[in-house]
Amino acid sequence: MIVELDTISSTMDYARELLRSHTLQIDKSGMLSHQAVICKYQTSGRGQRGREWVSMDGDNLYSTLFYQGIPLTGQSAGHVSLIAGAAVAEAVYLAFMESHWPNNISNIASIGIKWPNDILLNGKKAGGILIEIENDSQVGPVALIGTGINIGTSKLSPELTSSATSFLLENMKPVPPMRLLQWILHALDRLTYIYKIAGLSGILRRWRHWDATTGMKFKCNTSEGWIGTAVGLDDNGHLILRKEDGSQFSVLGATHLI
Repeated sequence: MIVELDTISSTMDYARELLRSHTLQIDKSGMLSHQAVICKYQTSGRGQRGREWVSMDGDNLYSTLFYQGIPLTGQSAGHVSLIAGAAVAEAVYLAFMESHWPNNISNIASIGIKWPNDILLNGKKAGGILIEIENDSQVGPVALIGTGINIGTSKLSPELTSSATSFLLENMKPVPPMRLLQWILHALDRLTYIYKIAGLSGILRRWRHWDATTGMKFKCNTSEGWIGTAVGLDDNGHLILRKEDGSQFSVLGATHLI
């Protein structure tokens, strides 16, 4: 079940309130029957580290998914970020294929993930993912996966033209936001199944397929503030950075340097 709305403050806030008010339906297995909240416009959307997520003109995707696919305690809770990133990238790829089929379907590398959860088209940000975990007294931990994707935006503000983009601006035929959301939900189901069968290694193979992070510079979110160049993810899904002296280290948090 998907909750469809017009204009709200943010799908993340609305989804959290639905969860906390215990108004969501629960199936016989004790899982939420609701899958997501989607709206046409957000007045107070936000991204990583509390940044504002601007709702642009055009038919874009603003949604928050209710996710209970894997255990949301300990290390596995952090794996949701990797599963979600790969799922959204795969859904964007389906949109690309629909837009270009049967001609010009070779430019797959234009789709990528910038660690931790930015979706890139031709090197520019077309979307982002924000994940928060709520511990519900009825169903236990639930991951709220906020997803914003620029689909039909035709014009960007001057300060965003060098770093952001949309499907339309990259010559992709815009898809209805609801269809893209359905593709994301299906991809989440597939990747959750892979996780249950193959563990994190199975997800990392998918994530690395879309990796657009390697070669970028990051500053660590630590007291040392080290700066390093990304060389990929380690087997735990942490970002590996290489310092100027050639030494490498893994981090859980870092800020991309333009």
